[in-house]
Amino acid sequence: VQRYLTTLCIVDLLLIIIGLVIIRVIFYLVHKATAQKLVLEISQSDGYDWDEMKLALNLGAWITLTNIISPLMGYLDRFVILAMLGPKAVAYYVTPQEIVTKLWIIPGAVTSAVFPVFSQHTTDNQANIKFFARSLWLILISLLPIVTILYLYSHEIMSLWISEDFAVVSAPIIKIMIIGIFINCFSHVPFTYLQATGNANLTAIIQVIQLPVFIGALYFSLSKFGLIGAAYAFSIRILCDAILMFTAAFRCFLINKSLSLKPLARE
Repeated sequence: VQRYLTTLCIVDLLLIIIGLVIIRVIFYLVHKATAQKLVLEISQSDGYDWDEMKLALNLGAWITLTNIISPLMGYLDRFVILAMLGPKAVAYYVTPQEIVTKLWIIPGAVTSAVFPVFSQHTTDNQANIKFFARSLWLILISLLPIVTILYLYSHEIMSLWISEDFAVVSAPIIKIMIIGIFINCFSHVPFTYLQATGNANLTAIIQVIQLPVFIGALYFSLSKFGLIGAAYAFSIRILCDAILMFTAAFRCFLINKSLSLKPLARE
């Protein structure tokens, strides 16, 4: 019976993987057809602009690197905790982490809407700064009430949802993480601005720099302070990410401003 159930699970998993691959292929074909018709206006008869293709591949490579490293750092702490403290500690850590990281849905929705605006006004500093500020205000207004409630009533929420014993361990972790997540939510705006304006290399470099530092900080803090140390390492890492993203975005603003002033200086 055990062998039969194992085989059945493997078959079901294989079918799921095949289904996901088919869905991805369908989405690719739909997006390709839409892009050809509405955006790129290319066809088999016209051929491809290889210079533009090289630029697109270069940008795509940097975005791919970011999309590999970012989830890796997002789940790395769980595996380290599992190896060092065991599965029970993972439950105490992951549950509050899953709660607070769901707040990323809000900046994700905002930046999805503002991405094409940034892309359209690549060199228009005035327009980009306006939408940049509006996005930050929208995220602040949406998040502040939720963050306040989670911070003030984290113990009560975890007690009602799971148990009092669980809340004793997990509530302090929520309070530490929620501060980092709150500030990090704003970093989605400069992150989106950088990628939309062709500076995806900066977001990738920032992620690459963070990875080894985070691994070292996570191991040290977990060894010395346990789950609380891991929560601090998580929050400090995403706080540093926000600082670096804003710094890179403001640097791009200044470069664009200087470029826009050159024609005026010539006159």
